[in-house]
Amino acid sequence: MSREIHRSAAVALLASVVACARLSNELTYNRAIDDAWDAQQRGDIQGAKVEWWRAYEAADRAKMGPPYTSTSLYNYGRMAGYLCQYDEAREALQKALALDEQALPLDESKLGKSLFELARLDYSHENWDGARGWYDRGIPLLRKLGYDRSDPVAMANELDRYALVLEKTGDAARGAATSGEAAHLRAVHPGASARFVAQLYPAKCDYT
Repeated sequence: MSREIHRSAAVALLASVVACARLSNELTYNRAIDDAWDAQQRGDIQGAKVEWWRAYEAADRAKMGPPYTSTSLYNYGRMAGYLCQYDEAREALQKALALDEQALPLDESKLGKSLFELARLDYSHENWDGARGWYDRGIPLLRKLGYDRSDPVAMANELDRYALVLEKTGDAARGAATSGEAAHLRAVHPGASARFVAQLYPAKCDYT
């Protein structure tokens, strides 16, 4: 009986320690994302990058899973991209996408965000083949989600970039058709402006 009591007490203690560690990491995650957003508001991209990574590590330790881990990595990747840390940005955004692809239920809107960040990152660095792969997946998803109706000018902007990518990768006919689709969207929505304006990545940074 005494051995069973000690074993039960040890199990309870371990469970308590694990729960405390999880709570501590969840609190760290929440503080880190608040600090990350504050840093972004100040224009401190490097500081925001550090905080997004801290948020990711805390979410990972707490086994919070997506969307917490993927959102942290997505924003970390964006900050790295704005700092011209291309390889680091691409790796983080690809990992964020992979985490979201494993999440149940699947959030296609969130998948789209990662796909288009990757597309715009490769586009900015003239990695035309890489950009085409992301746009080939992302554009049909935007259509499926109805962005040609909910935000037609933003959709047209992405179609313009996709058209150039198609041309650069040797598919001039599809590029011309895609450019025509963008022009049509603008023509049937005269005077409209984009609800979402993408922040493109710099190809070069003076501070790197």
